[in-house]
Amino acid sequence: KSAEVIDWQQALPKVFAGFNLHQNYRIGKYTVDFFVEELNLVLDRDCNSYIKQYYNFINFSYDMAWEQVVNRILWV
Repeated sequence: KSAEVIDWQQALPKVFAGFNLHQNYRIGKYTVDFFVEELNLVLDRDCNSYIKQYYNFINFSYDMAWEQVVNRILWV
């Protein structure tokens, strides 16, 4: 069974309501898909060692199940 494609641009603002969620956020010379300021949390499709040194990092793809992404966030 293939996973449903989730529109993360619409879903994540609901998940992080009340937090400063930034999309296409610049960190140094890198741009990450999403950054939650208060949690120092990066959500991105690409893994980058520089980012992982300084931020909590969640790697995801747009076809992942919703539960998988939430579980990764909760384990940070």
